[in-house]
Amino acid sequence: MDIFEEKRQLIEKIACQKEDTLELKLELKQLLLKDTNGGKLYKYRSFDKDGYSLKNLEEGTLHCSLVEAFNDPFDSKFGYSFEALYKEMSRDYEKEMNEKMYIFEQAIYVLKGDKEIKDFNKEEQRKINKLLQNRKIIDFWEAFKKENADKYKISLEDNKNNIIQLIKIALLDGDSKQYNGVDEGLLELILDNMNEQSMDMLANEDFNMNEFAIANGISKDVDEISLTSEVWKKLCPQFKKILEKVLKIFCDKCGEIDSCINKLYLVGCLSSDFKNRLMWSHYADCHKGFCIEYNFSALEKIQNDQYLLPVLYDNKRPLFPWSIAFDQSESSIKEAQKKILLSLLTKDNVWSYEKEWRIFIRKQRSSELIMPPITCIYLGARIDNESKNAIINIANKHNIPVKQMQLDRVTYDLHAEDITNKYNTVIF
Repeated sequence: MDIFEEKRQLIEKIACQKEDTLELKLELKQLLLKDTNGGKLYKYRSFDKDGYSLKNLEEGTLHCSLVEAFNDPFDSKFGYSFEALYKEMSRDYEKEMNEKMYIFEQAIYVLKGDKEIKDFNKEEQRKINKLLQNRKIIDFWEAFKKENADKYKISLEDNKNNIIQLIKIALLDGDSKQYNGVDEGLLELILDNMNEQSMDMLANEDFNMNEFAIANGISKDVDEISLTSEVWKKLCPQFKKILEKVLKIFCDKCGEIDSCINKLYLVGCLSSDFKNRLMWSHYADCHKGFCIEYNFSALEKIQNDQYLLPVLYDNKRPLFPWSIAFDQSESSIKEAQKKILLSLLTKDNVWSYEKEWRIFIRKQRSSELIMPPITCIYLGARIDNESKNAIINIANKHNIPVKQMQLDRVTYDLHAEDITNKYNTVIF
């Protein structure tokens, strides 16, 4: 099992735990030791005008913030998909539709002579006979038989009315309880506004919404939700205002979900690497700041309302589990819990250089979290003497070793030079 899968499985296990156990903490500790240098995690800091970074260092605290303050606008936010929502909404209909299409296929086999009606049970015979009594199916089949099978190609455009009727027969017959409320006129309206290429694409199991939109004359640089909306407006122009209203409601609800999740926790961000060149540039003011080393090896001592967890990096964004809106069973709730925690801990692969671990605390607590012992302070290669002096004074008070990053003169490597005993007094 690779480290990514190991992290994911542990996160899912934690999401479903009603309370922390020593066993779970020990399992998390083993993962931490495996993913870090002996359980050490690092916080890169720059010097701010109000002195908060030095205050945190002096007090041994970490500032935790709401996820909405993070620099990545995708961070800790679900992806919301119309397709995923539709699949959940239609899950109840899937079994019935499969049964109907099975009967429709068997009726065609009987017409072709590949099967006999006696091959089926009584209920199947009744349904097949009902389809075989429909004149439109017989006429369509007779027309098909007259052509050479190798050369014949049904033109969806030329046979649009027949296609519509066949779909209605297959899905909207009197035996159906789920589909009786479907507006048959809407089906005709949609197909009337589609070209032959579009209808061919709908029949393809590898259906792609982007390609389908282009086939219908829609080419826009938008996401799946907006693209789906544009397609429906094109195919059903009479319903444009209704579609816009539905889209607004959908987007508003997604925003409410994001807002709710954002209020659950305060988050502190750490890295497992103190020699990370990009981290020094991005979070420590281009080497003018510093980096604090914390020892988390005594992980089991972390309070029960705090959670230290690894961040996952993936090119697939976690999608909101729409199943929870239709199924409140225990298994569905557990699955939603997993997805919510994964959304808080999954970032785009482009951020993988951060090698991040996060601390979650309940929002009701102070945003300044008491941290484990500081075992070293690393100074940036470009830190000025005044800032260096401020750090060393704090380090001397708390007996914390100090090292300064040095640039390798041959490679792109960084080295940490121990300056603890070099500067025991102020620097001018």
